[in-house]
Amino acid sequence: MWENSEVCVAANEEKISEVAILEELSRVLGSSMFARSGRLGRFLRFTVEAALACKGHILKQYLIRH
Repeated sequence: MWENSEVCVAANEEKISEVAILEELSRVLGSSMFARSGRLGRFLRFTVEAALACKGHILKQYLIRH
């Protein structure tokens, strides 16, 4: 979805691989709460992928609602 696959972290945070983050995302999306709500899962995936691509700054209410 995003062009840049760089994982953004603050200088004092431990770096976690993108693969590990996406594996955990898949595990969470497979949970019963997310399995019952496609919309909630799409929102979580969108925000995680935006953060991984260093595009968290684009997450505005307008963009998320559309």
